[in-house]
Amino acid sequence: MSAGPLCDRVRAMCVDVEGVFGPGPARDEVVAIRDRLAERTPRIAVGGKLKAGKSTLVNALLGQRLAATNGTETTMVVAWFRDHYQSRILVRPRDGAPYYLPAGPGGRIPADLRRMDDRTTAPPDREGDQEVAAELARRVASVTVEVPNKRLAERHIIVDTPGLGSLTGLDDSSLAALADADALLYLMPHPSLQDRQVLTELRAAAGAARLSAATVLGVLSQIDLLGERPDDVWPGARRVAARSAGQLRGLLADVIPVVGLLAETAFGDEFTEADTRRLLRLADSDRAAARRALYKAESFLTWDGGPLDEAERQRLLDMLGVYGLTHLLAAIDSGARGTRALLDTMEELSGIRPVLDHVDRHFVAGADRLRAQTALGRLELAMSHGAAPSADGRQVLDRVREELAQLRRHPLLLQIEAAAALAALAGAAGTAAGGRLAADETAADELLALATGSDLAAMVGCPPAAAGAEVAGAEVAGAAEAALDRWRTRESSPTRALERRVIRAAIDLCQAIYTQATAPA
Repeated sequence: MSAGPLCDRVRAMCVDVEGVFGPGPARDEVVAIRDRLAERTPRIAVGGKLKAGKSTLVNALLGQRLAATNGTETTMVVAWFRDHYQSRILVRPRDGAPYYLPAGPGGRIPADLRRMDDRTTAPPDREGDQEVAAELARRVASVTVEVPNKRLAERHIIVDTPGLGSLTGLDDSSLAALADADALLYLMPHPSLQDRQVLTELRAAAGAARLSAATVLGVLSQIDLLGERPDDVWPGARRVAARSAGQLRGLLADVIPVVGLLAETAFGDEFTEADTRRLLRLADSDRAAARRALYKAESFLTWDGGPLDEAERQRLLDMLGVYGLTHLLAAIDSGARGTRALLDTMEELSGIRPVLDHVDRHFVAGADRLRAQTALGRLELAMSHGAAPSADGRQVLDRVREELAQLRRHPLLLQIEAAAALAALAGAAGTAAGGRLAADETAADELLALATGSDLAAMVGCPPAAAGAEVAGAEVAGAAEAALDRWRTRESSPTRALERRVIRAAIDLCQAIYTQATAPA
């Protein structure tokens, strides 16, 4: 099955270049690029600060509780999740050859990642021990969870990265995983000015200058913990998310608030009919006492006079939290008394749907452009480092370079360049260049649309047309031409180099959109 027209074109170039070089690093790199382009699904990384809820969001994306949570030792190791016909764990140690281990219960990562036949050291004696976690991270570079999973088969490969206490805390394996991803979900439980610095430095440290509004979505995680009471946290969460999205404009597409724990449970496989019965017993008990118990997690766990025993209370709290329990009881009062109805309520309460929609619309549907852009840079670098080929080989390389230059003029690839330029400008916030463009809200909004639009019409602010393709093409062409005039006017004003790069990228993209919209069908 095709990986996409852009990826197919770059892959054909790889086949041509592969035959030019003899055995060696350059040829190995070209083969790796070719194989990478054969994948049909994008690689999406989940990153953010320590204890930001990354693994919880990973489990929601997977629809299966596979990623380690709650600070267990394996959360300090890069974890890849891929579809496979059987469940197994591939361990890549920092020293020595990779090896497979049987998966843990439900396909999860086992706590002990050493070879089953090499247990010369006592296994970890308690979960979450920071010394154990640090020792494991020193010994293991990454693990790959291979498991039958429909979402992994049809939508994406997921990589769960260790927490960013600071960039100095990211090892080479973590940086390589982030650089190898096509897109990033960046979690922020408590947004701050430090997030701009982290995102800016991350782009440089991981060698991932392409991380931008086209490839990064911010997630305001754990909003159920923002306030002291589990009442309606959404108005405040939306204000925080909107403020953060404005402050980080250009570095990411948007910031979406979620209750990750509820999303994980809503899409996971652990909430059962027995749990529904437990909630119904809680709902039918003394409601005043239940409200007092749900004032905070500690009071619920110590509520011995209620209808649930300690193990049942702990289980519900682990899956739903105080916020979820409080609002699910209200949903039961409104008639949601079945398991399916409760799961639907969890999904709605979690706010996860806009995140999934963005992933599908921009990362999954846009995987062809994202992966082709990365492959172009890697292929050009490999070609420049290869040993001097024969005369016939040089002709092949010259032809491929011409094809690469032509392909880079495609609007979807120019979009990635425009997004990267905008991210560079956003990273320079506070400088004269960043300040002047930030003051021009119209220009900033147009740039963001160009960088993140899911199709040509969206890039130039033209709504999807219900009329025929010819009429729609004319509307897009007109909008692109008007945008081109505005950007040329901005270019005529005195600018600094960083601004000039952004404006030139916008002009190139608008011109390419106009050319494609006016091309004969």
